[in-house]
Amino acid sequence: MAEINHPVEGEKPVLALDIDGVFSVLTRTPPKGFVLHPRPGNVSEYYNPAHGKWIKEFLPSFEAVYMTSHRSHSHEDIGRLLGLPELDWVNFFGFNEPNDESLNRERRPALERLFIDRPLVWIDDDLEEIDFAWASQRTEAGTETFVIKTHFETGLERAHIDEIHQWYGNLATSRLEEN
Repeated sequence: MAEINHPVEGEKPVLALDIDGVFSVLTRTPPKGFVLHPRPGNVSEYYNPAHGKWIKEFLPSFEAVYMTSHRSHSHEDIGRLLGLPELDWVNFFGFNEPNDESLNRERRPALERLFIDRPLVWIDDDLEEIDFAWASQRTEAGTETFVIKTHFETGLERAHIDEIHQWYGNLATSRLEEN
């Protein structure tokens, strides 16, 4: 698992994955399918083992990366529990835009600068209107971008995965039509 802190070229679309609120949920009553994972420091969270299978559906076609404050601990904190291979992680600290007070003032610019012309799916529970507007502008400029907002109490759902499959199918079709 390597840190990503410089532009990365490649043919595959990028699948940028947050952890908290996507794979692990902080709630008193876990959604169906979630199991308790006690962590050091009296912190307990719930995760859904099915998430690993769902993400693995994309690994042949996408470059999956962690986009989370867990940074180099991403695999240890959740990836291994989900049965995922070690994935690279984006170091988004220091990418903030001046005068941007949004929750993703560092993550969004990092994605823009590190995956310049690559199609991108970003899954996060802290997405705001500015993030959706950025994705639309990026797509209109010719780089397909899809953002999915999860809810911190329910996390990633099968419907989100189906949306990504549909998005990727449309992307593959448009790439064939270009050639």
